[in-house]
Amino acid sequence: AVRNNLERQNRELREILEENEKFGKGKSRTMFGALEEKVHALKVNNLMMKF
Repeated sequence: AVRNNLERQNRELREILEENEKFGKGKSRTMFGALEEKVHALKVNNLMMKF
């Protein structure tokens, strides 16, 4: 009974870990995309200031 309980808890924790990893990856992509947009805007602004 103890072994079954530990195996169940292990499965539950693995599922939670997988969900957190997926959430983290998605959030990282969103943040990276926002940073790319800011870099692009700064480059455009820098080019405009040269003229």
